[in-house]
Amino acid sequence: MNNNYDQNENFSGSSADSDQNGLESLEKIIAAFKKQIPIEKFSDHGLYTYEELMEMNEKQANIEAERKLRASHNRHKNELRMQTSLNKSWTFENLDTNPSINECIYKAEQFTVNFAKYRRDPKNTTAPNLIICGITGSGKSHFAGAITHRLISQGFEPHFTTFRILLDTYLNARTENGTSGENIKFELMQKIKTCELLVLDDLVTKNTTVTPFITDFLSDILRSRVNMNLSTVLTLSTTFEQFHQQFGNYAMGSIQELNPRIIQLPAVNHRGKIGNYDPERCITTSSVSQEPIQLSDQLF
Repeated sequence: MNNNYDQNENFSGSSADSDQNGLESLEKIIAAFKKQIPIEKFSDHGLYTYEELMEMNEKQANIEAERKLRASHNRHKNELRMQTSLNKSWTFENLDTNPSINECIYKAEQFTVNFAKYRRDPKNTTAPNLIICGITGSGKSHFAGAITHRLISQGFEPHFTTFRILLDTYLNARTENGTSGENIKFELMQKIKTCELLVLDDLVTKNTTVTPFITDFLSDILRSRVNMNLSTVLTLSTTFEQFHQQFGNYAMGSIQELNPRIIQLPAVNHRGKIGNYDPERCITTSSVSQEPIQLSDQLF
């Protein structure tokens, strides 16, 4: 035995000396082991070289990063698809200067003010909700878009989509790039239910065919947002009576729970002619009334 070992046995050496001796002994063992099994042959014995371990780890990290990138791409693609319905020109500055809609503009701008106040203290403030009513072409989408753009410019993150695109995206979610269709549906609904402001355009149109699933789908979204005290803006081109008849009591109750402010747009189609053709002169077979929607007294 060497002196250092004797000192350790007799407990006469320092702790630092003991640690150093231990490291030297370990290095000697490793050196002897390398002589018997060359480092480049470790993998032949069920072991791996440092270089092989690093390569395996890098490959695994790349696989995981690629999986996350695909999942993120799928989510982003769905979000982009829904946001494509938001026209860049739908701003307050581009609204018609007709005095007949001045009060409507004021109510829409006031909603953005109330929303900003609510977001500063959401726990102690009731979320404002809004329904914009009017005939086809009266400017409902423009008003909803103007609210969305104004709040985006103020740093908020409203989510704008049409009911048709939302429903279509949900129903057609399929497994893609490693992300299951059910996961895509779940993430989509989480986004819709929990975003700080949901702007849902064209809630009901003359071509809407309502099934029990669609009724439950809409009601679930609206009731979840009410329960979480989150704001919602809807646009509607039918009367509330027609909505009630199409969607039934459960969905109508969800609308009532929003306790929304109402913006009633004048019954004027602002889309104009296409060349020399005036769509307003065409008599359609639509069963949906084009009469102005009554104000909130008809809602409750």
